[in-house]
Amino acid sequence: MEVNLEWYRVFYWIAKTGSLSRAAEQLHITQPAVSHTIKQLESTLGGQLFFRTPRGVTLTTEGSVLLQYIEQAFHSVEIGEKAIAEMNNLNSGEITIGASDTLCKHYLLPYLEQFHKEHPGIPNSDNESNNTRNTRAAKRRED
Repeated sequence: MEVNLEWYRVFYWIAKTGSLSRAAEQLHITQPAVSHTIKQLESTLGGQLFFRTPRGVTLTTEGSVLLQYIEQAFHSVEIGEKAIAEMNNLNSGEITIGASDTLCKHYLLPYLEQFHKEHPGIPNSDNESNNTRNTRAAKRRED
């Protein structure tokens, strides 16, 4: 089954507002578009999700079950968006630098220290070259 997330967004807003026209207002689309979308979703899922009444709509048992999963999915999307925002604001993430010990010690270290002060939530890791690791290992053997 092909998933159309827009259908589920329409379903969510109908369920939350209890009305196709209020959902349409919330989504900035027409009421017939909302009606058509929910019919497509119901057809794809093979069952009715709402009871239509003169005062609006109410969820069927199947609709109530689906709403629980849709709310969880939307919550997960929200968490993902917040994580990306944190990374974009440099509050989280990771910085990896590949440089020799000499370059790090004599040039990059002051910049890295300043960056870490300004962005303590971002750990840094160095990506030493094989040459640097071999030199360090040889030095330890000599000592």
